[in-house]
Amino acid sequence: MYKKVVFMHIAKTAGSAINDIFEHALGTDKFIAHAERKLDDLQNTFSNVDFLSGHIYYPNLKSLLDNDVYLFTIIREPISHLASHILWLDHYNLPEKKRECNMLNKSTQEVVYQIKNTNLNDYREIDYFLVHIKDFGIRLLDNCQTRYFIGTTELITMKDIDTAIKASQRFNKIIFQDNLIEGINSVVKDLSLEDKLVNYDFSKKVNEAKSSRKIDTSRPIIRDVLKRRVSVDNRLYNMIKNRQKLI
Repeated sequence: MYKKVVFMHIAKTAGSAINDIFEHALGTDKFIAHAERKLDDLQNTFSNVDFLSGHIYYPNLKSLLDNDVYLFTIIREPISHLASHILWLDHYNLPEKKRECNMLNKSTQEVVYQIKNTNLNDYREIDYFLVHIKDFGIRLLDNCQTRYFIGTTELITMKDIDTAIKASQRFNKIIFQDNLIEGINSVVKDLSLEDKLVNYDFSKKVNEAKSSRKIDTSRPIIRDVLKRRVSVDNRLYNMIKNRQKLI
């Protein structure tokens, strides 16, 4: 029986829904989300709760893990993930989000403003944006999912695949967002939490993107452009999916 749970919350992979479920099941006093804000005191933070969630890279979570800790995450089809991440950042450009935008760190604000000045209906402008992102933009948008598994701020390349796969094997469960409800139910069953979630609506949406714009990922040329920043994520995603089919 697992005593504690760690959820590696990769941005824009329905992680807010997971947080809502576990807060409902365990209660606010046994639950902490956004533990990335307590990264310098993570061990002590975890000692006071049963569930910890955060936008935290796997290497930073390793110190929390033992045989009594259940570790899981969600991964998402990489092109839709990148599009969703861009649109999430873009929503800070809405007039009503100006105050929230001003509260972001300067590096994130720069990426938000770059997106504001990009026509998201024009594949050429999206391509230009993705080619010219640098520094913090790389950390946010370049093979973001692989980055969580290996924990680097550098550019991701195919040489990082083995490290990412090795890290992924330490997880008790990796859920695929395109099969989210089944995946969540599997985690709930693993943790014997069914009785605490009898009336919970697993289909409800939490923290959806609110950008007024869209990125049409049904267009082949848009998909080709987005592939520029998710080639390693795509490889990792398919390898994990194929591995789980063999289990």
